[in-house]
Amino acid sequence: MNLSKADGIRNPFMMTSKTILLVEDDESIREFISAFFEDEGYTFAIATNGAEALEIVARLQPALIFLDIYMPVMDGRAFAAAYRKLPGPHAPIIGMSANEPDEETASDFDGFMTKPFDLDELTACITHYLYGDNL
Repeated sequence: MNLSKADGIRNPFMMTSKTILLVEDDESIREFISAFFEDEGYTFAIATNGAEALEIVARLQPALIFLDIYMPVMDGRAFAAAYRKLPGPHAPIIGMSANEPDEETASDFDGFMTKPFDLDELTACITHYLYGDNL
């Protein structure tokens, strides 16, 4: 697969062929997580809202999705519902928000990370969902 930075896909080191999709409208959070992904050599794609994310998943199949819940255009819950209606297989979706989710909201996601989170939490989440804690 030949994907360029213009496609919203970045793969500086080819550590893994498993693509992570980051869907986040806050630029500072996108930059923080993107810098971590780059430093660790992950292949990743970035979207700023759920509608952009749906366009990306039409072109590639991510192995893991980090998804902000509250975004303009299409929020995380709407993206999760639309994504799961697409033909599978489906990647695990990790919801992200500064607020703890209620039970109904949490049920829309495979996992949840409360912002702010540290890099150890992010690493543990990636390890669990991409590698099944088998590293």
